[in-house]
Amino acid sequence: AITDATNRYGKSYAFLDQTIVAMDKHVKELKGTSAQLDEQLRVSMGKVNELASETGATIDVTGASDDTPEGAAWNFFTSKGYSPELAAGIIGNLMTESGLNTGIWAGDNSGAYGIGQWLGERLQGLKDFAASNGTAIDDLNTQLAYVDYELKHGESAAFQSISNSDLSQPEGAAYAVSKYYERPTWAANPERQQNARDVYDKYLNGT
Repeated sequence: AITDATNRYGKSYAFLDQTIVAMDKHVKELKGTSAQLDEQLRVSMGKVNELASETGATIDVTGASDDTPEGAAWNFFTSKGYSPELAAGIIGNLMTESGLNTGIWAGDNSGAYGIGQWLGERLQGLKDFAASNGTAIDDLNTQLAYVDYELKHGESAAFQSISNSDLSQPEGAAYAVSKYYERPTWAANPERQQNARDVYDKYLNGT
């Protein structure tokens, strides 16, 4: 009986590995709308969760086990279905913008605030988003969720442009996020790309 159980779990985990690889490949190739992305990820993650239920296994597909803001951000974006490269690209930009400090105001007196250094209407959007969810404006999960919300709503055109970019490496993803979502004066800032690479290597490759 023990041998049968071992074989069954071994086959289940092998299938899980294949499912995750196929899901990651599909996310990289998908060039549709955010709605299409959500549906495809829902189906793929459903298969993973179904397998976990059948085997009784606890599955960690995020790779981040620390309690740092970077680890929390990695877990958040990968759990939302962003590819590892794109998740790292987003986080790399947020690190340059704010060091992932949720309560930071820009030092240039521009009024930019939070991990995304939001201004004007986008900052008001964060305030409204937090209020509608009953959370504090400086809560990390709230601000991460607002990034995701923006990309699927007010910044959906930016997300489409990002999705149509070369996201095969975290550096390319960081550049796309910088150019289309954060939109700083210097979109090709190498610090954003290096941050993305560091996050990617730490949480995906464990290096």
